[in-house]
Amino acid sequence: MPVEGFLRSCETQFDLIFMDPPYDYPGMDKLVATIFERKLIPAHGWVILEHRNTSNFEAVPHWETTRKYGTSCFSFFGWEEDWIYPPINRSISRTNQITYKKPLIKFFVYIGFDNNL
Repeated sequence: MPVEGFLRSCETQFDLIFMDPPYDYPGMDKLVATIFERKLIPAHGWVILEHRNTSNFEAVPHWETTRKYGTSCFSFFGWEEDWIYPPINRSISRTNQITYKKPLIKFFVYIGFDNNL
C-alpha cells in the first residue's frame, strides 16, 4: 500500500513515527501534515523524518528541530512547544542517567518506502 493511502486509512495513534523516504521523494511535507491532520500521534508523540541535508523543513507546521549527521538529517515534529529532545536540554541525575519530559514510547511505526510500487 502506498504511504499516502496508509496514512489516510490508518486509525491507530503511534507514540513515534519514523519516516525514511528516498531523499528525492516528492511531498514529504504533505506526509507530515497528514499525520497531524489525522492526529496519528498523541500530544506527547514524535514524528521523525530522515532527509538529505539540503532539504529544509523549518517552515512545516509542528517542526521542532533538525539534527544533521553528514549528508543526512533528522527533522523532529511534535505537538508540544516545550518539547525536550536528546541530546540538548537534558538533565543528568547524580547517577548519570538522562531524563526527558516525554513519556516512554509504547506504539511505534516505521514507514518505509518502496520505489518499485
